[in-house]
Amino acid sequence: MARTLGRANTSVLNSSEDKELLDVISSVKTRIQDKLGTVNFQIPEFIIVGGQSTGKSRLIETLAGEQFNFICGSLGSRRPTRLEFRNDPKLADARWYVLEEGKFKAYSQAQVMEILKNSHESLGMSVSTEEVTVKLESPTCIDMQVVDLPGFRKFADTPDKQKLQSDIDRMNRGFMQNENCVMLCVEQAGDASTYSTLQVCREYDPNYRRSILVRSKFDKYYHDLSPSPGVDRWVKGEGDLPDSLVTFALSMPHWSDGEGIPQGITFVGMREQSNIADLEQVRALNIQAENLAKVGYENFSKFMSKKIKEMFASAVMPVIKQMSDLQSKLENDRSKLLEEKKSIDPAVLEESVKSVARTFGDTLGSVLEGDVGIVGGMTLEQELEGFSQFCQDFGITTVDVSPSPEIGQKEYVEYLTGEDDAGFKAIADAGYELFGGAQYKRLIAEVEIYIRFAELPKQIEAQDVVQARGVSMNSITWKDVVVKLLSHEAHINTKHRVQYVSERLGWFFREQKTYIMMSLERRATADRDGLASKCHTLLTGNAEIRQLVFDAYDGVVARQMKNFIQLYEKTIGSTFSNPWAFLKKQSLDVNEDRLRQMEKLPTFADSQQRIPQELRGRGALEMKLGQWCAEIPANEAKIDEAVEKVEQLVYTIFAFIRAQVSDQVELFVDSFFKVPMLRSLGDAMVKIGISAEGRKRYEERTEEIEAEVKILDGQIDELKECLNQLRDFASRNNMR
Repeated sequence: MARTLGRANTSVLNSSEDKELLDVISSVKTRIQDKLGTVNFQIPEFIIVGGQSTGKSRLIETLAGEQFNFICGSLGSRRPTRLEFRNDPKLADARWYVLEEGKFKAYSQAQVMEILKNSHESLGMSVSTEEVTVKLESPTCIDMQVVDLPGFRKFADTPDKQKLQSDIDRMNRGFMQNENCVMLCVEQAGDASTYSTLQVCREYDPNYRRSILVRSKFDKYYHDLSPSPGVDRWVKGEGDLPDSLVTFALSMPHWSDGEGIPQGITFVGMREQSNIADLEQVRALNIQAENLAKVGYENFSKFMSKKIKEMFASAVMPVIKQMSDLQSKLENDRSKLLEEKKSIDPAVLEESVKSVARTFGDTLGSVLEGDVGIVGGMTLEQELEGFSQFCQDFGITTVDVSPSPEIGQKEYVEYLTGEDDAGFKAIADAGYELFGGAQYKRLIAEVEIYIRFAELPKQIEAQDVVQARGVSMNSITWKDVVVKLLSHEAHINTKHRVQYVSERLGWFFREQKTYIMMSLERRATADRDGLASKCHTLLTGNAEIRQLVFDAYDGVVARQMKNFIQLYEKTIGSTFSNPWAFLKKQSLDVNEDRLRQMEKLPTFADSQQRIPQELRGRGALEMKLGQWCAEIPANEAKIDEAVEKVEQLVYTIFAFIRAQVSDQVELFVDSFFKVPMLRSLGDAMVKIGISAEGRKRYEERTEEIEAEVKILDGQIDELKECLNQLRDFASRNNMR
């Protein structure tokens, strides 16, 4: 009898199609993981979970039909072990393999056990999710693949072991929560209410849709069974197990500690003996037929064979779909990399950068003209808060957001945005969220008001006037004294105002980069093949090009700020050094008579008559100021009166200059900042070039792309071969 039990009768369990299905799925998973790493394909797999000493390892040996003494030292297993069993009735002896570098390498059973032992013990007191994969071809195993997880530990007496216990628990739960994993939960036959591992399974599988309970060491529970209906109630779990849970009770080969397999019988023979004993025991108790199917190894292996076939067959078409989608994604990634490689070719890139920069600079004009397709902007309050924060962040101490030492930024904003008792509002559109040209016009209005707040920095004292006159009362005129006082006192204050205007303009134009990008995005959406689309794609997709363009843009703004300050300060300086020339009244009065005279083209005689009138009118204010200067007494005895009149004249002239500078601020800003900046922006953008460091980076990136494309080529080829393999199998087996 022992010899007749040497091989299992597995013909009803394994067909050539079942074996091929397992081989195809296993091959695909191995090859894909080797080339692409971990990919979450919807390929089902069995995992064995259970506590230590529940019979987990012996169940694996029973399924394998081999007793192979899988020993991992006193600490047990510490990583997943993937086991692939393939039944081959033609083989005389079992063949063992270990997966190394994507291929199975043949070893003896002893060598495989040593490799497994070392792979676990090398971890010491730690765990690893990296699997070790072993393949067994044998005439006595069933066709299946399963992942053996380390056993849950109930007791740990040292901190190191407690940590190991926790790490194993965490790793096992990571597998159990995977919806593709079917859990073979191994519990020792007994009271179902004490099954701790099953409780963990229920946490991740509340309806037991992917849980199978294996109650091991059934023979130890024989004496606790009672005739039907007692035995039937126990098989069903005495009310502690739900009807939806698939359960099996079985005994497995075993022998006394320190002894091996008894003489005259094989491991498979003992497996069959255990199966026969289980069935005879429950039949003697008149177990019902439906519950008899849940007892013994033979019934369990039949169920597993059918379950494996169903699971893997149902996974083929979804996996084909997943792999097809992945292939499309990888091919798309490859195309993008090749496009990037082409775009960073130095010759192509140089021209692309210039084209992008030119388009970016031109788009500023569209933004200033008013791009109604953009949503966004800032209120005046937000604008001034942003500018103030910018000054703080970059340590700009030469400007003060408040125009007067008597008020703070908050009061200034309230003045600009509020109304006075008469209903006057300094800036009517202060509450609107604006950008571009509308924001620019509001900025001009704000800086004009800022300049109008300018006052002389200090009260002019008698000592200042006398000092400005010099030692001799007759050495210079009172006109010269006024110019000295204005040049010294008023010029300093106005210079700070110019600095404020420059910084406000610089901040404004730098902020417009955001709206330029938004304008390009809007135009790109409308015309995906247009220049704006290419520009937007390159700016958003290439950080280095974007930085080049932004830096060039900001550089133009910075240079224009510097030029603006120089030009504006020279203008203000010349104004205070010769206020009489600056304050000449305009030479043309506009009235109804003048308008009627302009209805026809003037003759030469008309022009001869007009010019003297204009010249006389231009000097009216200068003559008035001259009269005031003449009225200042030159007698030293009347120095107090002279000082008072000089003070009045200085304040009056300063007020005139302040008013005219404020009136002309838009002209100054347009002439000294906006217009020259727009002109120089176009020139600067076409001069952008890639630095030597940039070229080197692109060369390095090109090498990286070529390496990435090579990897993708390998992955795509592997996917194609695996897809062909799966599709061929599906076609031959009429899978849809």
